Amino acid sequence: MITSEFEMPVGYEQPLEPDVPDTERAEKFKNPYDTPVSSGLSFLMELAAWIAVPWWAWEASGPISGIPTFLILLAIPAVFSTTGDKWQVIVPTPGPIRLVIELGLFAVAVLGASLAWSPYSGVAVSVIAVLALLSGRRRMTWLLKGAPLPVE
Repeated sequence: MITSEFEMPVGYEQPLEPDVPDTERAEKFKNPYDTPVSSGLSFLMELAAWIAVPWWAWEASGPISGIPTFLILLAIPAVFSTTGDKWQVIVPTPGPIRLVIELGLFAVAVLGASLAWSPYSGVAVSVIAVLALLSGRRRMTWLLKGAPLPVE
């Protein structure tokens, strides 16, 4: 019999029931190496990349490059995740590869802000990047080590 359930390591069960509210899912899934501050700053960096780089690409050559740039920057971090890092993993990705994806996104966010708006915007996004890296250093170290799941 085929079921929609699959096994996750202990402590990382993902409820698949559609009637479970998202807040309960968030409470059940907690990455021990991630904090609300590091998650929030990383999300700000993703937003900067999703806005600044397509903006610059649109100005450079119009929608023919702006729209695909946005879709690519949105899809890569959403699709490639590390098991135990996010509550939904579409394509399981080794921790070091996920770290390269995130650092690349940070770099293009800084570059995109500098090119699309002004060097001062690039400096502001750089400050957010440094804060995100400092607040997320435990998670990044964990990803670099291959993202081993904690033993309970």
